[in-house]
Amino acid sequence: MRSNTMLMLLLAVASMVHAQAKPQTLAHVFRLGNNLQRECSGFNSSSFTTHEDGTIDITAMYSGCFEYILGVSDDIQMGSKDVVCLPTGVIASSVVLVVTKYIDAHPEELHKSAVAIVRKALSSAFPCR
Repeated sequence: MRSNTMLMLLLAVASMVHAQAKPQTLAHVFRLGNNLQRECSGFNSSSFTTHEDGTIDITAMYSGCFEYILGVSDDIQMGSKDVVCLPTGVIASSVVLVVTKYIDAHPEELHKSAVAIVRKALSSAFPCR
């Protein structure tokens, strides 16, 4: 009988500890604007070279910034055609520069998901009409 009481007590304590565990926050699940700002900090037109054939060489320290923004942009373009309308001929580096300038101009949004910030920056710069 005593072992059953101890077992019940241990189960009760374990369930209370489990119930008090904190759920994961956005910072653990998604990339936030703060993270993207750190990765993109200092990105400007001298951070890359565009060649005549359209290929781009990018400074290694900004490759994460560049690829993340272009990945979100590609995803937006493949999904909702009425959210962002990139003009014909726009180059990748221009898209990244638009987003990094938006991030610098809107520090109040850095607590939001990076995807939401990229989407808002691009829809503001390249709205569909």
